[in-house]
Parts: sequence; C-alpha cells; structure tokens
Amino acid sequence: MSIEPQSQKGYYLQGVTQRLYQVLPKKLHDHMDAWMTEIAPVTGAKSYGSGGMTLYWMKYTAVFDFERFPFTEFDPQVLFANVMAWLYDHDLYRDDHGLDSPTFDNEAETDRTSTVSIEIEFIEPVDIVLDPQGVIDYMGQKWTLAPHKEWAAEHGDIAVGSH
Repeated sequence: MSIEPQSQKGYYLQGVTQRLYQVLPKKLHDHMDAWMTEIAPVTGAKSYGSGGMTLYWMKYTAVFDFERFPFTEFDPQVLFANVMAWLYDHDLYRDDHGLDSPTFDNEAETDRTSTVSIEIEFIEPVDIVLDPQGVIDYMGQKWTLAPHKEWAAEHGDIAVGSH
C-alpha cells in the first residue's frame, strides 16, 4: 500500500490500514474497505521556525469495514488488539484532545462469516512548508501541504552560578 496524500486518506487511517494488512492473511485484504468520514478542521496554527508549520488540525472518523469476514478462520479479536496496540504506539494526540475510544462491532452473517466494523476518531496536524511554487498563500508567502521537519536540540548546556 502506498501512502496517499493526507487530504485523501489521513495518515493515521493509512497507518492502521497498513497494520491490518500486515496481520491479516492476504486473501482477506479484499474484504476490507477503509475511509474517512465526519471530516472537520480544527483551528490551531503553530509555527516551528524551520520553514514549516501546522496550519490546522484535521479531525475525522476512520471507518474500517469487513464483509464476509471468516471469523472461524481468523479471530476478530486479533484485529481489535492490533488496532489498540497501534493506537498506543502511534496516536500522539488522542489523550490531549480527549478523543473517544474506538468502537468495534462484529455482526454474524452466517455461521462462518460476519461483518466487522471498526470506527476510530482521529485528530492529526495538517502541515505546510515554505515553497516558492506553492499554491497556498499565507502570511505573504507561498506554501505547500507537506510534513515539516521538526528540529530538536541534540545538545544543551546548563550553567550554574553563585550569587
């Protein structure tokens, strides 16, 4: 699976999709659909001083739907556990923004298959970087949608002095 632009599929939706593809048998990949719904912008611009910034936040619900899921061959709890593990490892903003817990539904279709649905509320930054050819005009400059490079200090000095 290639990474699509954030506006087409949120990065977090793509991350969970990739995790599920890793754990699902290949023959089940065609049973899964994933999409974004309830997309809403949340204000909160922040400059990082490195030629990039978060312009706003994108809040959305990621929906994962599996039809004809063979629950007798593959335990749906493995899906749910992998989703939760992925969230604990990668969702940096869930607690800070008070997002709801994911919902999981497993509804029997036959004695061997079910419809499995997973819904996850996400919020993620929409970042822009300076770009003379960019199509976004903001603060008198041109910008492009792209993750910015975060700069972090690698060294620091502490000076302790006496009065």
